[in-house]
Amino acid sequence: MTPSEYALARLHRLIRTRREKGDELNEVGIRLLDRAIYSTYCDAVDLGADDEARECLDAEAVTG
Repeated sequence: MTPSEYALARLHRLIRTRREKGDELNEVGIRLLDRAIYSTYCDAVDLGADDEARECLDAEAVTG
């Protein structure tokens, strides 16, 4: 697995966790998860997976 594939897989997992467990988290937990999502998104962009990372976030905005 390449570094960009790893970052995208992590981004997918974090977004899925936010969607599935968001109701169970307190405000601090949600904030931490959102920051992890943003940080992982930035990693993916830095690794050249801009379009794929944006698609992950856009897909969640539509379904979430």
